Amino acid sequence: MVGIKVVAEKGINYSVWQSKDKNKHRVYFKTDANDEVGNYDIKENKFFTGRGYSGTPWNIVNQDDSPQALIIIGDDKKIFVGPAKASNSTTPSNMNTQQRITLGMCINNATNVIVSRGTLKDSKEVVKEIYDLAEEMFEEYNSRYD
Repeated sequence: MVGIKVVAEKGINYSVWQSKDKNKHRVYFKTDANDEVGNYDIKENKFFTGRGYSGTPWNIVNQDDSPQALIIIGDDKKIFVGPAKASNSTTPSNMNTQQRITLGMCINNATNVIVSRGTLKDSKEVVKEIYDLAEEMFEEYNSRYD
């Protein structure tokens, strides 16, 4: 078993769990209000948002991104976890399922708007316009409903 040390911010509780067969090793995080934030899977090096968690989704973040917890694996591997920054929210690998669905809906709507204009000729220009508009829609949605 690899040694695990966790340092969490005030208001964040954690527990370290490993399956009996040692195939799974995770650190679970909850708020003081007992909301399951999610878990960091040590074997997969991924953070999974808790089902039903309505706060800002957590992920692996940089030390400068105000992490809510530090996980030290072994003697020197440091993993910072906490709410993902808004600037990373449109990076698909950092998105939770709901964010991916919302972005997909924004892309569909942007496609309808851009194509209905019928003014663009170059396909690269059309794609750029669609994604620019979709990103604006997604950011506006997040600013209103976060």
